[in-house]
Amino acid sequence: MHSKRLIYLMIVIVAILALLARQTYFTGRWHWHEDNNTGFALAYPATWFKGYFYHCATCQYIDLLVRDAPILDRIELRVYSINEVDFKPQNATSFGKWIVYKNSDDVHILAEQDVQVGKSAYLGKEMIYEDKTFHGRVVTLRHNGTVYAVEINAIKKYWKEADTIFDEILKTFVFLE
Repeated sequence: MHSKRLIYLMIVIVAILALLARQTYFTGRWHWHEDNNTGFALAYPATWFKGYFYHCATCQYIDLLVRDAPILDRIELRVYSINEVDFKPQNATSFGKWIVYKNSDDVHILAEQDVQVGKSAYLGKEMIYEDKTFHGRVVTLRHNGTVYAVEINAIKKYWKEADTIFDEILKTFVFLE
């Protein structure tokens, strides 16, 4: 019994050391993500982790989900897409607004504005919002019959960091032709 605990403890220690080594190696680097199925690409911090298991009202539209920590929801980046013909909003004027209202019951829109995204200056609509526990930004773009939404949200304590990183992510966004 004692040797099993020792083995489990060693496995946990090795996993923690591997995670620390990974984070140290990737610090300051960016990961380039291309999604040829939906036609976009962007870069995000290489220290972030891809998410696979997620439950939300709009999950069927998520093309990319990454987080700054593998388990915690401190900062989260999501990229959504839907065929323009299939998007029929109810009580929302944009795909981004629809996503926010679908995923949160108690959300408040703080600001909305037109923005330019990426090196090609794609025109989009940005919305800044908050809930009682988090802040978020979502940018909605239309391209070749598809509506895209690039969203970041973070626990309020991490919002400044998330907001700064999101500006850098948006600079890298590109549509694949």
